[in-house]
Amino acid sequence: MSALQILVDAKDIARFERAYLRAPEVVDRVVARRMAGLMLDLQSDVQDKTPTAFGTLRASIGSDVELRPGLGVTGVVGTSLAHAVPVEVGTRPHMPPVAPIRLWAEKKLGLTGREATRAAWAIAMTIKRRGTLGVGMFNRSFAARRREAGDVLAYAVMEGLQQALGDKS
Repeated sequence: MSALQILVDAKDIARFERAYLRAPEVVDRVVARRMAGLMLDLQSDVQDKTPTAFGTLRASIGSDVELRPGLGVTGVVGTSLAHAVPVEVGTRPHMPPVAPIRLWAEKKLGLTGREATRAAWAIAMTIKRRGTLGVGMFNRSFAARRREAGDVLAYAVMEGLQQALGDKS
């Protein structure tokens, strides 16, 4: 699992401590709001990169933000569907069920009847020999937004501290 941490310059520690002790809920609220925006953007990126035939996996991807007062804010983008893992990271060679591949061949390749069945078996046998490549939709999306997320959250911390101290700057 990848994590994003924000480092605070040592000269800001005393100011940070004073502001956070004065109004931790203000800082947490600002950071949680910014985190929610980041998670929605990340969710959208992941969904855009998710392959789809019927839209089930793409539609299952969601985001959540948990505020744990005094402990931090956690943002998550994910899905509860088990087949997201092999789509993300790929698989070793294995014999997959042919029926779902046949449905995919009908939908994506426009095949019907025996053509769809033959294509499904050919694909299944290739997966049996080679496995599948992962798409990496979560990993690629997080990597693309990592720097932006750090900047946004660092700004949110400073914004929250300013609000907690009553600064207008």
